[in-house]
Amino acid sequence: MLGPVEISGHQIRLRPAELSDFVQWQSVRMANRAHIEPFWVYSGKTWEERHTENTWVRELLDTRRAARRGHSVPLVIEVDGVLRGQCNLTAVDPVNGSAELGVWLDAGLSGRSVGALAAGLMVDFGMDVVGLRRIVAPSARSNGRVARLCTSAGFTRELTLPDFAPVGTGRFEDHDLWVLRPDHRASNALCTWALRLADPTAAPLSVRSVLVDLPGVGPQVRPRSASQATSIVRHRLGKIRRMRRGRGELSLPLVISTERPEVSLRRKRLRDRLRPALRGITTNRPVAVISPVRPGSRFDDAAPRVEFLVLVDGTPVAIISLLGVSVAHSITEIGVVVFDDPRRVHPPSAEQISAAVRAVIEHCVDTLGLDRVAGITDPGDGFATAVATGSGMTRQGILGDAVVREGSTADVALWLVMAETRQSVRTRS
Repeated sequence: MLGPVEISGHQIRLRPAELSDFVQWQSVRMANRAHIEPFWVYSGKTWEERHTENTWVRELLDTRRAARRGHSVPLVIEVDGVLRGQCNLTAVDPVNGSAELGVWLDAGLSGRSVGALAAGLMVDFGMDVVGLRRIVAPSARSNGRVARLCTSAGFTRELTLPDFAPVGTGRFEDHDLWVLRPDHRASNALCTWALRLADPTAAPLSVRSVLVDLPGVGPQVRPRSASQATSIVRHRLGKIRRMRRGRGELSLPLVISTERPEVSLRRKRLRDRLRPALRGITTNRPVAVISPVRPGSRFDDAAPRVEFLVLVDGTPVAIISLLGVSVAHSITEIGVVVFDDPRRVHPPSAEQISAAVRAVIEHCVDTLGLDRVAGITDPGDGFATAVATGSGMTRQGILGDAVVREGSTADVALWLVMAETRQSVRTRS
């Protein structure tokens, strides 16, 4: 728990969510629909359907599971003892020291620097306590308030992704990636920066002085009603079903052919792990040819993951992974690892790997209806660049110091495939 901290006459505290928060959460979200929905990722459901008790229970269980695994820090914003918003660190990547920041707040508190303080507490906690060195705040380009606050806090707009995500009722909008590093923070501590937005004479504040205990997952989940108990049971049964199906809800074929007759793909099977040729796989380059956008993070087990073996003349030469597939958000991250097999006289060419990657991407777009496939490469790796280009991906820009490699940070190039049609998004009237 972080706080309480006083600002603009209010007591602010960040704490883990509880099942009993549902009524307050639903009330403030419904009252603030006009302020939140235009910038919220589109899901295909109505605003009312997205704020049922069952939705709250599932969100709480999923975020607590991610928190236990070290993937997120999900907290609610309590103002004078009442839930008025949420502040989360997600996609926490302990290997590369990065995470994403997300905040929403009751519009009735606008102009009082409450949201800035909540973000400041979370950022300072992430950097000063957890040791993060890079926090990203994705934001719709039209959200001018976020842009102004990010600039004031020391964030840098690293790049803009065109038509990156459907928001509101389904329109695709450009998104800016705002990035903050520890030495770029305003006043070198965002808690102090936020307090001085409301009172320029405010004394400096260290997040450690208001850290009551390490923000965790909160008390044990105990249902307070029959409906909550039913939601918990349904959530757990659904998780078991997904595990037993091997996440078969992703309608990707077991075998994929390519435009090159010597190159084919098939889904990786459990017994493949026992094959001597596939044990201890390494790459013949410093990094994988293409890596997921969050290269060091362990994706949550609840996120679908699919792996294909790439075969050239029947011999496995690479693995293509789809990580964190989200049909709701219409995106997946792709990884490509080429085997380092010294016995192979002729290693696979960039054209052969490109053909395999292109075939997988086509299925992502045509079968799953995804609109974006994302990955990163080493900007100096000519082979990786050739594979990404040949597979139809477009380089969006450079993410500075985004990965840790051999003890130091390194830049990476961000690549995207954007579907030419957007049939997977049905805009509501």
